[in-house]
Amino acid sequence: MKKACNLFMTIMILGMTLALTACTQEKAAAEDSTKGGKENSQNDHAQSTQNESEVSLPVSYDYKAQYIRTNGYHSDVTYPLAFLIDSRAALEKYYTDNVERYDFAHKDTVYSDTTIGFEDAIQKYDDKWFETHRLILAVLEEGSGSNRHKVANVSRTAENDIAIEITRYLPEIGTADMAEWHVLIEMDRDDLQMTDQFQVTFTEDDRLVWLTSEECEKIQNMLSSIENYGFLHSSYTSPENIKWSEVFYGGAGIATQELPEQEKQDYLEAVGSSYSYGDLFKITSKQLEEFVKEKTNSSYQDALRPLEWTYLEPYDAYYATYWDTNIDSYQCLTGIRIGDTLKLRVKKNMINDWEPEEIYELVLQEKPDGSYHFVSNRLLWEEGRIAEQSFFNVELS
Repeated sequence: MKKACNLFMTIMILGMTLALTACTQEKAAAEDSTKGGKENSQNDHAQSTQNESEVSLPVSYDYKAQYIRTNGYHSDVTYPLAFLIDSRAALEKYYTDNVERYDFAHKDTVYSDTTIGFEDAIQKYDDKWFETHRLILAVLEEGSGSNRHKVANVSRTAENDIAIEITRYLPEIGTADMAEWHVLIEMDRDDLQMTDQFQVTFTEDDRLVWLTSEECEKIQNMLSSIENYGFLHSSYTSPENIKWSEVFYGGAGIATQELPEQEKQDYLEAVGSSYSYGDLFKITSKQLEEFVKEKTNSSYQDALRPLEWTYLEPYDAYYATYWDTNIDSYQCLTGIRIGDTLKLRVKKNMINDWEPEEIYELVLQEKPDGSYHFVSNRLLWEEGRIAEQSFFNVELS
């Protein structure tokens, strides 16, 4: 049930219009000239303009986005705003110029009505990242802290402007607090120019509903079961990227362990061993395909990180040995529902007090029978973790 909001604003961005002096603009142009082996920024822009003229407009671009709550009410500011960031130095200047206006601080703990800190979100945007990317900062204000956002599209219009379409998700019941947001939109460097003009438009979707405690309890019980806990053992942006060896570590409740002696010997011969160290598990190709379809509504044939087990063609089955089950249990901290899509914050129950917390952002799609398809999963390493020691960072839609 979507309603056009008809809220539209054209935002002109000329270089870094955010109070940059002429000297700073010259420095930004000099930094831009290092890309592609010391090409100057004017030549780079001229070449890009020529390339754009060869493309039929309008055209949509690929992007990723982070949504960061950065409270800071100012009666003299008219939203939305948009700023194009071209370098790490420009990003640090934006931070310095606005750190007293907005809440950019690191967040040790993220609650249901907050996000990671702006400081945490921008850590990955270093000089190397800006060699191949540019960053759009869309700054929004909401009358309720319960509202959420999703970038629906980024495109270049027939007038050669950059159009940013944002969906506002409005729950039936929301808090009465004001909220300011920074939406960080990551773009390929060649898709944007520092002279681009920006249009920010909104549509509204009032289908957002917060999950009840009963729904959260149902989901955490489902996630803690033997056939499902492995879906939180890897990060993935789509079912094709699931690491199936993690899902089936311990058999996922469908593996067979009672095997004929000849079949065991055939497996040992295939792996070059005389003894099976650990419990031997078997999953047939038919079982595997049916399981993947049931849990993700996709085909195992599309898997990009397939099962790392030994395949025996005479049995059309996969085999592996394990010493333990690697089983985990989880708590559903909070979640929202938009139609049949659920976005959840899930916490792993740690066995030892000294272990760091593991919190995940999990997306499920509810099936008509009340069960779920797994869509994506991300370990929130930003929350007090070291990125290099965590699952890779992926964006959730």
